[in-house]
Amino acid sequence: MKLTIPAPFRLLILCLFLMLLLPFISNAQAPANDNHGSFLLFFPSAPALTVNGGSCTTTTNGTLNNATVSPSIPTYSCGPTGSLYDVWYKFTATSSDHTITFDNFGSNYNRRQLVVYQFNTFGTLSAVTCSPLSTTGSSFTLNFIDYSPGTTYLIRVIYPTAGAVMITNGGFRICVTTGTNNAAQPVESGKSYTNIT
Repeated sequence: MKLTIPAPFRLLILCLFLMLLLPFISNAQAPANDNHGSFLLFFPSAPALTVNGGSCTTTTNGTLNNATVSPSIPTYSCGPTGSLYDVWYKFTATSSDHTITFDNFGSNYNRRQLVVYQFNTFGTLSAVTCSPLSTTGSSFTLNFIDYSPGTTYLIRVIYPTAGAVMITNGGFRICVTTGTNNAAQPVESGKSYTNIT
């Protein structure tokens, strides 16, 4: 006995198969850090950046070529509207003051923005600080002086545009340094003090 599947069900099965396959096809060339990952898995898609001393001795090269728009990300105070194509990085604060340096832009990466997020209880994101939209210049920095040492933060690198996804020349370089206002201080022990009033 030959089993036949009616035409409407064959079409339904084909549509379901294509819906399952489509995310893998459309994101085949997206950067590995196209999404921030999960709080429960310690942000596996967001590469960790080295926190440098006072200068960028260790930098990371990245790209927004073929990046997608991350879903369900909270709004932030200095953000433009439109499609926010993005990639993600993370760093662990070593002091309350850090500077993110962003430079070496590809020729097509002409609208640039950074947002720093932290994870709240139950894995929700909230914006900590952000840069204004930059359309000129060869570099910019984002300084913030209220990080919590030991906390991991996410950096969202954004290409805000009303146009299509960037395909080529979307490169950049990023680094994190300890800021000048509150450099990490060694903990001193073995001393006692007297409070004189």
